[in-house]
Amino acid sequence: MYDFNNVIKRQNTKSEKWDTLDSLKSIPFTVADTDFAVATPIMEAIIDRVAHPILGYTVLEDSFYNSIINFCQRRYNINFKKNMLFITPGVMVGVGIAIDAWTKEGDGIIIQTPVYTPFFKVIEKNKRKLIRNPLKLVNGKFMIDFDDLEEGMKTAKAFLLCNPHNPTGRVFTKEELEKIVELAKKYSVLLISDEIHSDIIYSGQKHLSISSINDYAKSNSITMIAPSKTFNIPGLATSVAIIPDKKLRYTFFSKLKALGLHEGNAFGVIALEAAYTKCDNWLDELIIYLEENRDYVLKYIKDNIPRINISSPEGTFLMWLDFSSYGDHNKIQEALIKNNVILTDGLIYGSEGLGYFRLNIGCPISTLTEGLLRINSAVKELIND
Repeated sequence: MYDFNNVIKRQNTKSEKWDTLDSLKSIPFTVADTDFAVATPIMEAIIDRVAHPILGYTVLEDSFYNSIINFCQRRYNINFKKNMLFITPGVMVGVGIAIDAWTKEGDGIIIQTPVYTPFFKVIEKNKRKLIRNPLKLVNGKFMIDFDDLEEGMKTAKAFLLCNPHNPTGRVFTKEELEKIVELAKKYSVLLISDEIHSDIIYSGQKHLSISSINDYAKSNSITMIAPSKTFNIPGLATSVAIIPDKKLRYTFFSKLKALGLHEGNAFGVIALEAAYTKCDNWLDELIIYLEENRDYVLKYIKDNIPRINISSPEGTFLMWLDFSSYGDHNKIQEALIKNNVILTDGLIYGSEGLGYFRLNIGCPISTLTEGLLRINSAVKELIND
């Protein structure tokens, strides 16, 4: 058994989440890394490498590629070949290269808002046209508006999918993915799928990679995965682009190599291989722990703060909380900060995030409990204001 209850101090580690706080009294539930210790096999692999006094250029051996291939086959029953895999220094780097390689300035790219903030930036900074396909809240669950999606597909060149979805926690079903692919085929739209959260899937759900849906999806898609969220190693900036189609592979790799981003770094390569070969048990226990955290939040809010509307996430360690019944968005933010609980402002995910705040539950239950108490105090102040 692994001790996910252990509270680890992260201040003064150059942590983006913990070392950027305005108050040392605050608890952040923001940046999407977790507060859990990295699995022992990963740390041992890194320490063993550090013991050698030279940190030179690192070759990607067959064992590296096989670790990815076997992990995907073992956990998702999908099969890739070595020549379909490319290392990138982060998922969004891979997404950006795909956009640059396969679309041109002014081309339309669809995103499903509210969505991960860098999706907006990678489209706008590359001078592409942003096409929104807002998710609809139906009976407490965020659903795809397929009529609106089809309208967007008519003028789009690419569709940037986030599955599992950040911040709503949706894990899209086979039927939903099939319909997405059907529309993409009808309008000749390229599929770019960010599946970085695909390892954190809760009971009753199943992750399906977009490329596994059918032959069209396989030959017209790029899938981005990484061990960074799952195994809490995002600082090592090592991700994988999966591109089954030969022509797409050639164009992508040409751009990747032209930018000098194809080599990887010594520690990221070693950590990925250790994560994908030696940490299945750790991951299984992590998912159980996170699901218990999710259920705890759902019950606490239902029993103590029922005016916060919440859609139960099907995956990820993120929860999307609707505070809109408490009034002005900025005043809600101020009340949270005053009570030393820092959530991610929903407006950074698009205008659909008005009234929403994102909660990161990737932390020990004691930290989460304290955070919920502080949220409760904040909303009580709003009621009495």
